[in-house]
Amino acid sequence: MERKVFLAAILSMLVLLGYNYFIAKVYRLEKPAVSTKESLPQKIPSIIAPQEIKPKSKLPSSISLEHNVLENGDLKLVFTNLGGNLQEVYLKRFQHKFYETSILSLEEFEDLPFQLIVNKEDRLVYVYEDNLRKISKAFFLSNNSLDFELGIQNLSAQPNNFNLKLDYFSLNLHSTQSNFQKNKNFLELSISLPDKILRNNITRVAAKNFLLTQQKFNWLGLRERYFCSIFKPNTGPLGYYTQLIDNESVTVGMPIQILNLAPQTLANFKAKLYFGPQETQLLNSIDKDFGQIVNFGAFDPISKLLLSLLRWLHKFLPNWGLCILGVSLILFFCLYPLTFKSLKSMKAMQVLQPEIERLRKELKDQPQKLNREIMELYKKNKVNPFGGCLPMFLQIPIFFALYQALLRSLDLRGAKFLWIKDLSEPDRLFTFESNLPLLGNEINLLPILMAIIMFFQQRLSSQSSAAVNPEQQKMMTIFFPILFGIMFYHVPSGLVFYWFVYSSLSLIVQWKQTAKV
Repeated sequence: MERKVFLAAILSMLVLLGYNYFIAKVYRLEKPAVSTKESLPQKIPSIIAPQEIKPKSKLPSSISLEHNVLENGDLKLVFTNLGGNLQEVYLKRFQHKFYETSILSLEEFEDLPFQLIVNKEDRLVYVYEDNLRKISKAFFLSNNSLDFELGIQNLSAQPNNFNLKLDYFSLNLHSTQSNFQKNKNFLELSISLPDKILRNNITRVAAKNFLLTQQKFNWLGLRERYFCSIFKPNTGPLGYYTQLIDNESVTVGMPIQILNLAPQTLANFKAKLYFGPQETQLLNSIDKDFGQIVNFGAFDPISKLLLSLLRWLHKFLPNWGLCILGVSLILFFCLYPLTFKSLKSMKAMQVLQPEIERLRKELKDQPQKLNREIMELYKKNKVNPFGGCLPMFLQIPIFFALYQALLRSLDLRGAKFLWIKDLSEPDRLFTFESNLPLLGNEINLLPILMAIIMFFQQRLSSQSSAAVNPEQQKMMTIFFPILFGIMFYHVPSGLVFYWFVYSSLSLIVQWKQTAKV
């Protein structure tokens, strides 16, 4: 194999080795250590009154805690009279509990008892009243969305200003809830601004400790691996904030400023919330902007195209594993002309190897002239020295895009195929109580089969290229398959299955081309 082709293979390996780092940068999934230093109280811009960051107080012993529930076929929402807050959200169809708590909590009122004055099948209304103000919180449930209305009435005898903070949610960063620590790197805060969407992992948001910006936003959203929640006010708010409390939890919300509210006058604030799967069509049916929260990173358009292809195939094929097989076949035959051209280019390079070696011996002390002579030789014989690398480089964005599509596709969650119990997880043919070196406590068959296929691919390549030195042959034939097998060992089985099928088809074509020589 020509040395440049070998170097291209090395480069591709390095790209794949750096994949986890690459994705971490694209999705900002780094895990910065949260500072344990106690931060000083900070001044908040004039949009709201200055105040200290303080932990939420415990429930006073004199207050009786009560819970009320709104539910339909999709959602179960648990409310508490303490602050009139939405405390827990369940997706019934997927048996999933959202990590967010204290949803729609009004700060400074979160520990005060609200009275439930309306309790119907699809709506709840809580009210708190003192000598100066009357606060009402109304919730109306409809399918995957929740309509919310906050009422603030001035009960005093003179105009009054109200500077309030409405928390979209609070999140315990050290939660013991099922799978939280496993899925924490998928938790992404999305903020839709008028000109762009900001996306940041929630741990990075928490590391900033306290942030208040006066930028207007369209909606705030928190994404998990498969599900998301979205908060959209009916008017453009003056800003949003994030707040770290006792290095334990992060709160995201928005300020509400009401100036010179006349006596006995009522001011209203409305918002819509969504809780459900990250399905673009469903999201857009709730609100035309909500589908924008779905994002697969740098190769987002390719990921969405491949996901659409998978779902289209599922209309005809009953199993998602067969759909991945179909995608593998379609992509292989779409790239087949380039693959075939690549093999022809490699063969043409092999024919020229004796002449290239002769030039290297003759011009070993004249590197510039040697390069010119080799390029002239390629030009004369109409050979592209990088022609064999094109399919390999095209596979890199497809691989990354398909990885993200399969990783976040709710369709593949729990999908079975052959011995595979879940195409979104490693295939886990066998599991053990104790861990094995590099492999963990599971035997995954697909990465092993893929490594075997790669072994034969590299062996065919080295056998058909007399110019590769023995050390390079050993690396390409033995080291690469083992390395790639380890790299793929814990990735979703759906992705490994795709790579296994594609590599098997490539091996067949390569073997047939080699047999013709």
